[in-house]
Amino acid sequence: MQATAGSLLSLTPRSRFYDEGYNDGFAHGQIHGLIEGRALGREKGYEMFEELGFYEGFALTWKKIYESTGRSEEFVSSPKPVLTVC
Repeated sequence: MQATAGSLLSLTPRSRFYDEGYNDGFAHGQIHGLIEGRALGREKGYEMFEELGFYEGFALTWKKIYESTGRSEEFVSSPKPVLTVC
């Protein structure tokens, strides 16, 4: 069996340590990427929930104002489908 330059380089400790370090770092990155991704998703989901809650409160407030004045028919009809959802 004849040794080539490529086969000799693959047996060096430097190459072996590099490969082990790369594989360990890749596995470590997968774990922490999953954890960080879940945290980011939870944070962004809460921000969306908060924003939608604001809009819902705004719509409900104006719906009550329109109903209390008794003049809800005088306003533009476009908000009505939104207000019926609330």
